[in-house]
Amino acid sequence: MASVVLRFRKDDATPGVVPARVCEPGAVLAVDCPVTCDITVDDTVADAVAVTTAAMALEGWALVETNPTSPLPSGGGSGMPSGYLNGMQLSWVSATTVEVAVGSCRDSADSADITASATLQADITAGGAGGLDTGLEAVSSWYAVHVIDGTAGVAALLSLSATAPSLPAGYTTFRRVGWVFNDAGGDFRYFVQRGSGRDRKVLYPTSSDATAEIFTGSASAGNTWQQLSLADYVPPTSRYAKVSAWFSGVSEVRYQPHGAGIPAAGTAANFVAAKAFVWIATDDSQQIDWSTNNATGTVWIYGLGYEDSL
Repeated sequence: MASVVLRFRKDDATPGVVPARVCEPGAVLAVDCPVTCDITVDDTVADAVAVTTAAMALEGWALVETNPTSPLPSGGGSGMPSGYLNGMQLSWVSATTVEVAVGSCRDSADSADITASATLQADITAGGAGGLDTGLEAVSSWYAVHVIDGTAGVAALLSLSATAPSLPAGYTTFRRVGWVFNDAGGDFRYFVQRGSGRDRKVLYPTSSDATAEIFTGSASAGNTWQQLSLADYVPPTSRYAKVSAWFSGVSEVRYQPHGAGIPAAGTAANFVAAKAFVWIATDDSQQIDWSTNNATGTVWIYGLGYEDSL
């Protein structure tokens, strides 16, 4: 077999998956990692190089070198693209503890790779790695969940800061992988995080009980917008919320980003009308506006979740 080695790279910070259709006679996978891979093909097979290159391109891989002389990158340095994150999903364990799944990421400073080969937990009643970075537990507060790395190993860490956690001794790099809200009673709000890349959805499955109730009160006259803060349901880095409304005596609840303005009569509206749930943009303070189609009745508004970009 007359072989040629093709080196491909995936630079869009999404998990690298080599398509199965290239792993056939004439295209033998040699090494696969999230960023770069080498594939050895038999160039005596008609169009083997062209077919392999085209198949990889469909999955977002670019051919960067033929018969490379340098080894594949592995960890540290520029091993992963800036912003890369795969896995490390966050999950609720108890009223005091969250868990980070296995995965890998580029650190926040784009200086090193971090890999968690086992699940990690952070308990707000503990201090340091695997707990709270500094100070005492704060209620009614958002805690950033970080994965930290260094000579002491890899661990999870809770911090009130999304960008500058106080790292324990033996840890030098970090990456935020989500948020958890510590409610007025000192309990973590239950949540479910979905997604494996940088953009993730966080949902509150218990959305019909009092823990998710943002507002209850009288309906508002049509196009009389009422300001509503979602700050206890949407963390500081998010600008996109999922809300729902229950109502009596009205047939429609309307939402819009806070301060978007009331549309003129007879023109296209800039608000979203919903009877069940809706995704709605917030302002920088996690606020929206709402109104109803008439001024009588009662409205209950609930926080269902948010989108987060890591």
